[in-house]
Amino acid sequence: MSPHFKALLFAVATVLICTAGHAQTPTPSPSATPVASPTPLPLAELTAQIVSAEDARGKIEGELASEPPLAANGDTTVLLRKIEASLADTARMLASEPSLETIRDLEARWQTLSEALDASIRSLTERVTHYDEQLANLDDLTKIATLVRKDDGTPKELLTRLDALGVAIKKNRDTIQKRRGGLAVALSQAQTQEHKLGDMVELVKQARTQAAGRLFVTESMPLWSLPIWSEPLRLSSGFNLAQETRTAWSKQWADFAQYARAQANTFLLHGFLFIALLAGLYWARRRARDWADDEPSLKRAALVFEMPISMTIAFSLVAASWIYPKAPPLLIAIGGAAALVPAILILRRLLDRHLFPILNALVVFYAIDQFLTVADALPILARLLFLAEMGGGALFLVWLLRAGQLDALREQDERLAKVTFPCLHLTLAVFLASFLANLLGCVSLGNLLGHATLQSAYLAVVLYAVTRIVDGLILAGFSAKPLADLGMIRHHRTLIWRRTHRSFQLAAFLFWAFESLDLLSLRSPLIEKAQAFLFVVNKSGVSDFTLLGQFLAFGAVVWASFLISRFLRFALEEDFYPRISVQRGLSYAVSTMLHYTVLLLGFYLAASVAGIDMTKFNILVGAFGVGMGFGLQNIINNFVSGVILLFERPVKVGDVVQMDAATSGVVDRIGIRASIIRTSTGAEIIVPNGKLISEQVINWTLSSRLRAVEIPVSTPATADPCHVIEILTRLANAHPLIAAKPASSAQLMELGADTLQFKLSAWTEHAEKCGGIRSDLAVAIHTALVKEGIRSSTLPVPAVL
Repeated sequence: MSPHFKALLFAVATVLICTAGHAQTPTPSPSATPVASPTPLPLAELTAQIVSAEDARGKIEGELASEPPLAANGDTTVLLRKIEASLADTARMLASEPSLETIRDLEARWQTLSEALDASIRSLTERVTHYDEQLANLDDLTKIATLVRKDDGTPKELLTRLDALGVAIKKNRDTIQKRRGGLAVALSQAQTQEHKLGDMVELVKQARTQAAGRLFVTESMPLWSLPIWSEPLRLSSGFNLAQETRTAWSKQWADFAQYARAQANTFLLHGFLFIALLAGLYWARRRARDWADDEPSLKRAALVFEMPISMTIAFSLVAASWIYPKAPPLLIAIGGAAALVPAILILRRLLDRHLFPILNALVVFYAIDQFLTVADALPILARLLFLAEMGGGALFLVWLLRAGQLDALREQDERLAKVTFPCLHLTLAVFLASFLANLLGCVSLGNLLGHATLQSAYLAVVLYAVTRIVDGLILAGFSAKPLADLGMIRHHRTLIWRRTHRSFQLAAFLFWAFESLDLLSLRSPLIEKAQAFLFVVNKSGVSDFTLLGQFLAFGAVVWASFLISRFLRFALEEDFYPRISVQRGLSYAVSTMLHYTVLLLGFYLAASVAGIDMTKFNILVGAFGVGMGFGLQNIINNFVSGVILLFERPVKVGDVVQMDAATSGVVDRIGIRASIIRTSTGAEIIVPNGKLISEQVINWTLSSRLRAVEIPVSTPATADPCHVIEILTRLANAHPLIAAKPASSAQLMELGADTLQFKLSAWTEHAEKCGGIRSDLAVAIHTALVKEGIRSSTLPVPAVL
C-alpha cells in the first residue's frame, strides 16, 4: 500500500470520527441557554433610586391614610338608599293618580336626586381612575428590585431596605385593590340606579301629561251632592271629622317633634345666625342714617334699615327653606305664620298706601293657605276652606274695583295703575273660575288655578318689596366708598342707578314669570318644547343648535359684545383716563381699537357658540377677498387710513383743521371709513379718511392748543400810540379766554399821513372759539376807543373758521 494511499485513508478516518463526535454531542436547548444577568448599577445610583421609590410610596401611603376607608362610598350608599326609598314612594304616589302640584314636587325631588347621583358617579369614577394610576405607579416601583442581586456585592443595608419596600408596596397594593373593589361595586350600583332613575323620571313625565288631561274631568262629586253631615261633625259614611282632625293634628305634631329632635343643632345654628344678622342690620341702620343726613335723596332708601328686628325675622324665615331641608308641614306652617307680622310691617313702609287693602287681603289669604297646608290630610275640610277662600277673594276684588278704592292710585301713579288694574281683573276671573271648578267637582283644576294665582300674587308683592330694598341698597352703596370715589358714579349716578334699577326690575319680572309658570305646571313642558325647538341631538348624542338656535345664539353674543364694549369705553373715559397722563387723542385711539377688538372677539365667539365652522368661513373669506380687494379699493384705502390716523395721530379728535377755504372745523369723530368735521356753523362735513392722509391738511392744534388771535386796528394820526397800545393790551388780558402765556401784545405797524395802523396779538387755548373771541375783542376795542375820544376802525381779517 502506497504512502499516499495510507495518508488519504487516515484523513478520511479522521473526518468520519470528527463528524460522528459532533453528531453525538447534544445540542443545547433554548431553555438551557443561560440568561444574562442584569448589569449591576453603581452604588450611588442604586441608592438614589431606592430613596426615590420610598418617597413615592410614602406619598401614596399618605394619600391612603388621609382618606377614611368608608368615606369614598359611604355618602353614595346613603344616596342610593334614599333613591331606592323614593322609587317605592313615587311609584305608590303615581298609582293614586296625583295632582299636578304633587307631580311638580316629585319632579323637583327627582331633579335634585338626579343631580346628586350624577355628582356621585363622577366622584366615584374619578376615584377609581385615581386608584388605577396609583396601582400603575406601584408596579413601576416594584421593578427596582430586579436591578439588584444578592450575590453582586450589594450592601446588606440596601438589601434590607429593598425587602421592606417590597413588603410596603404589597400592603399598599392590597389596600388600594380592596378600596377600588368597594368603589367599583358602588359605581356599578349607582349606574344601575341611574337607569332606574331615568325610567322613573319618564314615568313622572307621563303622569304629568295624564294629570293635565284630567284637569277638565270631574273627579269628585259636586258640592251639593256630597253627603254633608247627617250628624254633628259626622258624615253619613261614618267618617268622623272631629276625630280625623285630632288624628291628623297628632300626626303632624309627632312629625314636627321628631324633626325638631333630629335638627337640634340646626336650630341652635339658626339662633346664632339670627343674632349676627340683627347686629349687622343695626350697624347698617346707623350708617344709613348718616347717609340720609348727608344726602336727602337717600332718606327714602334709609327707610329699609329702620326696622332691623322685622328685617332679621323676615330674612331668617326666608332662609329657613335652605336651613331646614325636608321640613314637616307643621314647621312650614309655623314659619309662614311667624313671617306674617314682620312682612306686614316691612311692606307697609315700602308699598304705596293705596295698595294697603290688597296687602291686607293677601295676608288673610296667606294665613288661610298655611292652615290648608296642615289640613291637607282632610280633603273635605280643605275643599270647603278653598271654596270660602276663592269666594271671599272674588267678593273682595269686586268691592275693591267697584268702590273706587284705587282711583287715587290712577291719579298719582298712572304707570303702576296700568299694571295693577288689569292684574286685578284677571285675578277676579281666575277666582271665579276656581270657585266654579271646585263647586262642580273639578277639584284639581280649581286648586291649581286658585293656589297658583295666590302664590304668584305673594311672590309679586315680595319681589316688589325686594326691588325697593335693593334700590335703597344700591343708592346707599353709590354714596359710600369705594363706589363714591369712582368718576362714573360721581358724574352719572342717576343714569347708572336708573339702568341698574331697570335691569333688576327685568330680572325680578323674569323670575316671577318663571316661577308662575312652574306654579301652573307649565314651566317644564315649555322648557322641553323650547329645547326641542332650539336644540337637536346629533348622531354622537351631543346637543347642537338648530338653525333658529344658531341665529339666536349668534345675535345674543354679538349684542353682549356691543354692551361690553360700551361699558369698557365708558369706564375708561370716566375713571382711567382722568387718573393718568394721556396725550390728547390717545384715549380716543385706545377706546376705538378696544371697541374693534371686543367686537372681533365677540364675532368669533358668536360663531363658535353658534357652531359655525370657521375654517370654511376663512376659505370663503379668502375666495371673496381677491374680488373685494379689486372692487372695494377705495373703502379698504379709507379703512387703512383710519387705522393710520388712530395710531400715528396726525389728526386727532378735538383738533381744529382746515383742508381748504370751504372745509374747516373741529374733528368730531374718526370712524372706520370716514371722519366727521364740525364747522363753526354747526354743519358736519364727512371726509373720507384717505383724504386726510393723502392730501394737505392744516392742523391748527397738532402740537399745541394755543392759537393766535390777531386784530388790526386803525386810529387817527393824532392818537397817542402808547395810550392805544396800553388800551389794546389791557382789553386782551381782561378777556377770560385769552391765555396769560404767551403774553398779549400790541404793536404800531405803520405810520400814515392820516392814520396809525396797530395790530393786537393774543393767544388762546380755545382754538375752536377763535371767531367769537375775535368778535368780543373787536367790540371791546371799539367801545374803549370811542370812550377815550379816539375814532377807530378794526380792519377785516380773513376768517379761517
